[in-house]
Amino acid sequence: MAERRVPSVYADIKAAVAAAVSGADEVILEQAGSPFQGVNNRNVDLGGKAITIRGETGDPTDIVVDCENLGSNGFICTSGELLTTIIKDLTVYRAYDTAGWSGGILIHSGSSPTIQNVIVDLCQAQYDPYGSGGGINILHAGSDPLIENCILKHNRARYKAAGVRVESGNPNPLFNNCLVYNNGDSPPLLHGGGFYFSTADGTLRNCTIYNNSAGGGGSAYGGGVFCDGTSTVTLYDCIIWDNNAGAGGDELAEVAGTMTLNNCCYQNLAGDVYGTPIFNNCITSNPLLVNPGAADYHLEHIAAGQGSDSPCIDAGSDTAVNLGMDDKTTRTDSIADTGQVDMGWHYLGGIPPALTGKLNMMQLVP
Repeated sequence: MAERRVPSVYADIKAAVAAAVSGADEVILEQAGSPFQGVNNRNVDLGGKAITIRGETGDPTDIVVDCENLGSNGFICTSGELLTTIIKDLTVYRAYDTAGWSGGILIHSGSSPTIQNVIVDLCQAQYDPYGSGGGINILHAGSDPLIENCILKHNRARYKAAGVRVESGNPNPLFNNCLVYNNGDSPPLLHGGGFYFSTADGTLRNCTIYNNSAGGGGSAYGGGVFCDGTSTVTLYDCIIWDNNAGAGGDELAEVAGTMTLNNCCYQNLAGDVYGTPIFNNCITSNPLLVNPGAADYHLEHIAAGQGSDSPCIDAGSDTAVNLGMDDKTTRTDSIADTGQVDMGWHYLGGIPPALTGKLNMMQLVP
């Protein structure tokens, strides 16, 4: 596989993508000490190519694609991309779309890329009056992307869907192990602070959806997850907590369609649930996140030094190994998840318990 490196070989991301050979190349964004800015480093259209765009270090905080709030998306997949088109290990920052309906990443027209280990931060869909999908916007039949190990935070939309919009023709994305928090209204946001589904399907696995807002001056539903139209939305092993909406359904709003939660933890105070979602093996106890106010979404574990055990420990629908979560962690000491999977977002880089024991033994040897 040939490497198209930016900026040491190619001056900008668009030039590297243009030169990349579909099915053969990857574009590597190097850690150059400054963010990728300028007109040729935003509105990057993958053009249907089966290529990988990735940050060099593997840490998304090292590689920042900064759109500078200058009327653009970050990345665009609208040419029938398949899962072999991959964007990974980088941050999309300050995308601010005033001409279209979306913000950070736009996916539509039967496109299904893979988005892995990407942070979408401070992106906005501010087209007047219908800006929607501040973080990620997924539209139309056949748009079935995989969004995995991603963080969406502080995104905004003028009309609806501050975090994620999925709509029109039953697109069917999978969100696996995503953290979606502090996405909110930029008045007059209508529905869906975290996730918005309308005539769209989708599956959420091991997602934590926290403190998202759909304000709308009292007319908005679904601060956490909104479901409407003919949508079928299914959640497994998720935490939905401390979201809010102006009209109701602070956590969950099933206006139409079908929303099903399996082995999830959700807040269930007055006004938290609108409609009649289906709940299977769910809990409503406080998930005991370590310190969400400081963006620490680990679960409390006595064994890791906290005073209590979260009720979300070992409360998921299947084993961690079967779900591919056994190399990730919900613990502050980074010990990997074992046995029945924990609910909610897992941090990458979990340490296997057996290796932890060996390391401890090695530390005792003089």
